[in-house]
Amino acid sequence: AHVDTSGPDDNYGALLYIEKQGFDSLIDVSQLRERFDIAIMSCKGMSVTAARDLVSAICRKNKGIQLYGMHDFDKSGFSISSTVGGRDTKRYQFEHEINYTDIGLRMKDIDELDLWSKAERAARDRSDDETRAANMRLNGATEKEIEFLLRQRIELNAMTSRQFTTFIERKLIKHGVKKIVPGAKLLKDTY
Repeated sequence: AHVDTSGPDDNYGALLYIEKQGFDSLIDVSQLRERFDIAIMSCKGMSVTAARDLVSAICRKNKGIQLYGMHDFDKSGFSISSTVGGRDTKRYQFEHEINYTDIGLRMKDIDELDLWSKAERAARDRSDDETRAANMRLNGATEKEIEFLLRQRIELNAMTSRQFTTFIERKLIKHGVKKIVPGAKLLKDTY
């Protein structure tokens, strides 16, 4: 039997966008891709236009697969999450509304993982605290998160390897991501 495996339909249950690169070996060893039938993508820093084009094409609301975003707990992480997750910017406007869920890192995750001791000084840019807070608010941070993030940050790589893979697995299960079982029509047409 031949089953067409081109494109996301009946191949992937979700797309996981990870803010940072460098986790591929860990993901390979944990077999997260295979166990959950997920595609994984990442960029260095802010997502490039090509990444947003891909997200727009395959994660459109009501017709596409779900996009999950994983990011550092810092100002940049919130910007990265928001823009890849469908917020239009001057540089890029999405053609479709995106099926997007931010899976963290968020303050609740930091509590659950007990990562407070891994906090670093927040990266500073030329903007004042009010401008930085407004940007984080625009990108989905809560007031409590903003208060912390104006001074400190916690990166994804503050987690141990086991924490990292368990964190992703727990979030995927929480949101109902599981192996793809081809629909009856696909199986009937194939055999």
